[in-house]
Amino acid sequence: MRNLPALLLLASCAAQGANPADLAFLGSAESSYAWVLDSSYDPTPVIGVLDPPYQAGRNQLSRIDLATGEIDAAIALGDRAPVLAFSLSPDGTTGIALRIFDNALLVISGMDEPATAELREYPLPHQPLSAGFFGGGAHAVIGYQTGAGALLAGVVENLDQPVVHVPSELGIEAPYLGAVEAIAVTHDDRRVITQSALHQVPPSDPAFFTPQIAVQSHELLHGQLVPDSTLLLDPIPVLPPSPPFDHLETGVALGDFAVGCDDDRLVVPVSGALDLGQPDARVLILKGVSDGFLELEQTLSIADGVGLAPLQIDLAADCDLGVITNVFAGTVTRLTGIAGGRFQLDETPLIMPFPAEPAISPDMQTLVVHHPRPPLNGVPPGNVTIYQLSNVAPRGGPVFGEVRAWLQAKDRTLATWPPGLMDRVISFGWPDWAAQLFTQQLRRVMQAAAHGNPNVYRKLAFAVLLGHWLESRSIASPLQNRLIQSQLKLAYRVLLEPR
Repeated sequence: MRNLPALLLLASCAAQGANPADLAFLGSAESSYAWVLDSSYDPTPVIGVLDPPYQAGRNQLSRIDLATGEIDAAIALGDRAPVLAFSLSPDGTTGIALRIFDNALLVISGMDEPATAELREYPLPHQPLSAGFFGGGAHAVIGYQTGAGALLAGVVENLDQPVVHVPSELGIEAPYLGAVEAIAVTHDDRRVITQSALHQVPPSDPAFFTPQIAVQSHELLHGQLVPDSTLLLDPIPVLPPSPPFDHLETGVALGDFAVGCDDDRLVVPVSGALDLGQPDARVLILKGVSDGFLELEQTLSIADGVGLAPLQIDLAADCDLGVITNVFAGTVTRLTGIAGGRFQLDETPLIMPFPAEPAISPDMQTLVVHHPRPPLNGVPPGNVTIYQLSNVAPRGGPVFGEVRAWLQAKDRTLATWPPGLMDRVISFGWPDWAAQLFTQQLRRVMQAAAHGNPNVYRKLAFAVLLGHWLESRSIASPLQNRLIQSQLKLAYRVLLEPR
């Protein structure tokens, strides 16, 4: 990092003709809205068949005004088949969604102006389950579902004109079916993290719902994922089991994870959701992402305050707070101390049951929670509920109905804008003068890039030096400084590789 300013200055002359790419991840993100995916297809269940036929329905993205709780815009995604996952780019202008049953990638551009947003479809080589952005939102990674054999994930380069790379084998095989349920790229764009289910038996066997889970770290090299570390989570027997699953072990539920701001720590909710009597409810803290060697750092259990059936997680801009939904308990758990490794948990009931997915606004003022429902007769529609993050107090009650998601336990269907570096610096609690000085320099970098100013490289170099100076005055903690420097390095790479 110490030689980066010199490299930036040397590179500026060679790169003056480039059109700088979007540096939105350095800025302050929109905190007024959230997007939710409404996939209202009705499945016709067929015992033993993983992909059932579907009755007519709709797919759309709805934008919710977090101040009023009302839907103020919608984008139709077609009606060919259910859309089961959605992710939003750092600048909030591009979305990617996945259609699993006809292997399609949907790219939605211009989401900042929903009335004129453009929807484009591209074929994928396998059934897609999970997706994430990298390169400032220019590229994506896709996790696939496959039959017996190697787990697969791949890169889609340049979402403006997508190039779908041949999927990478992830180094482990599934006996019957493999599914990369969650995928994310670290803040420095160096590594990809995946969480996958390794099913041992067909769906007709009840034991299908107790898969082995693999959490993996992969190096991202030239459009390929190179696995460098794997941690396997086995189903854990819990006795006595509860009916109607008295012949099953408690399984590791299909869950989620969050990457810490230091790009070294993972927070992984783990739930044996099949057994309500003695649940296997844990939050695993893993470390070693940055050097490609995952290991268990700490296990938080029900005795520590973990809720019943923890399912999905979102981390706040300050790198220290996480919110976990507890699907069976109808609660959320606020997990603090993530940055310093001194964890505390505080569980709060919600006004609607069965929370599946949380999302925190970039300004850390609002918590949004999705309560989807399977589209079956007699099952009430789902909702999105909005709360003040500070105390999880409701803001106006349920605000959105008819939210349908057949595979609601694993799909990403809710998104607030990812926090930018300015949001994070403001949340760090620095003295006002230090936060203002640093964010002012970030604004100058972004303005220069937006106008194609070649001096943006020198401005970015100054921002790097400013980061070192703040660190030397002990204003930024080691974790904060590591995140700042990784984002500035990423900005440099993005500038050299414009869309």
